[in-house]
Amino acid sequence: NYVADWTMSLTWGLCQGTCSAIPYFYSVFFIVVLIHRCGRDFERCAIKYGKDWDKYCSIVKYKFVPGIY
Repeated sequence: NYVADWTMSLTWGLCQGTCSAIPYFYSVFFIVVLIHRCGRDFERCAIKYGKDWDKYCSIVKYKFVPGIY
C-alpha cells in the first residue's frame, strides 16, 4: 500500500507547522525509494508471472495514482 505509506509520511511533515523544508525531507526521500522499489517489483512480477503479469498491466494502467503514475 505505497500511496497510503507515502501519504502518512507527508502528513507527519505537515504536522510540524514550519516553513522549513527539513520536515518534508522524509516524504521526498520516501517517494524516491517507493518509485525505485515499484520498478523492481514490476520486474520481479514480470519474471514470476510472465504473460499473466502482462495481462494485469494492460488492465491496471497506473502504478500509484490513477492518471498520474
